[in-house]
Amino acid sequence: MKMLCAVISLESPLSLRQVSSLACTTVTGVHPTLRRTWCHPDLGRVYFIVVASLAALGLAWPHVPILFRNFQLSVVFYSGFVGFALVPLFHWLTLVGGPDSEQAHLFFYKLLATFFMYATGFACYAAQFPEKPLGPRFDLVGHSHQLWHLGVLAGSLEFYLAMRAYVGFRMAHACPAV
Repeated sequence: MKMLCAVISLESPLSLRQVSSLACTTVTGVHPTLRRTWCHPDLGRVYFIVVASLAALGLAWPHVPILFRNFQLSVVFYSGFVGFALVPLFHWLTLVGGPDSEQAHLFFYKLLATFFMYATGFACYAAQFPEKPLGPRFDLVGHSHQLWHLGVLAGSLEFYLAMRAYVGFRMAHACPAV
């Protein structure tokens, strides 16, 4: 799947390559994200189908000029796509016993930190901060696009640590009888 994403990214024009790469990264990241439904495989399949459908739309989006040229619509779609990831997260939280459960302390708050890091990077990019209010001093280093990538990198590291903790927990504790 990641090789397919690399091929799609290389064949796309430069402006589309970045968006296609982001959508491919999202698609390849869907499966580990749904590990939260480890003890609920049917629920995991439903969420996987919804997220995979959104990801397919995200892959097609840059190749439909009327959609891609509308910056506001693109921001709304991709923000909604990322925001949808909160739906299975909060659903999972209710399934494991709420915010005070052992699993929530181990995993949920790390994932919220992940979303915060992603959102911070995205907010810098969407607001074109710092180059818009502070001028061209940030054209080479500290540009909003670079800050967005730093936010994604930090969020990805936190996500990895959260998944590692959760998989360790699941390996040590059997799923409760449903």
